[in-house]
Amino acid sequence: MNVDLAFYTVATAAVAAELAYGAWLLNNPSPQLKSRGYEMIYNALESCVAGILLAAVLVGAPSLLGLFGIAYLPPSSAAGLYLAARDRYVSYIMDLSNVARDLTLTGILSPLATTWYAASGLANIFSNYLVALSSALLVASRFCQFFGASLVSLGVVLTGITRFRRLGPALAVGVACLELFAGAAAPYFFENAAGLKFKYLGIPLSGIAQYFAGAVGEVVEDAKSMGEFSAWISLSLGVAAAVSAGASAAAGGLPESLISRLRL
Repeated sequence: MNVDLAFYTVATAAVAAELAYGAWLLNNPSPQLKSRGYEMIYNALESCVAGILLAAVLVGAPSLLGLFGIAYLPPSSAAGLYLAARDRYVSYIMDLSNVARDLTLTGILSPLATTWYAASGLANIFSNYLVALSSALLVASRFCQFFGASLVSLGVVLTGITRFRRLGPALAVGVACLELFAGAAAPYFFENAAGLKFKYLGIPLSGIAQYFAGAVGEVVEDAKSMGEFSAWISLSLGVAAAVSAGASAAAGGLPESLISRLRL
């Protein structure tokens, strides 16, 4: 994750100003102002804890993925892989349709078109699903490429402001988790798309029957591969969403829970 340290400086300055003002209020003889001073000091300490947790997440998350053997790609590189994978899935769908078209055009072999539709049905469903998912992650990667760093930096700044302390970590962690998932999943999408066996290059109508026999086996194997990958990536996406929600809530609420013990 790329975070401009200047934004951490701004957040630190805001926390320091709040802490200094709270300390100044403690010297006031008014009990109300003293109480207000203590409250501002507690708020500043909560911001400090939130900032430390946020820095640990932003810096440590990519390294944590590496411990599990998961490669993380920056958004620009991930977008290129998603684009290549999506184009392969789209061409795969078109190839399936072209075989059915050519079978229909032969006339005598047109009944095989129904068999082809049945054999390629699952491959068609999974490839369409992966087109949609790879397109969504392509957009997510480009979003993170152009706006991710700015939004994370904004979250860092908001962490130093008492009124937005919960919003800041949630924004920064949420965007960071989106970028991490998109960057980690990209190589797997590319690998799955590149590993598809079936590819229709255009066969003379006289040889379509022989081609059909071999193509059915390839399509069935591709359907298995895309089906397993679709299930795996959907499960991973669900887990990532749950982790993102939990990490965002923890980054915003944990500092308050820790500092509340000092209030006692």
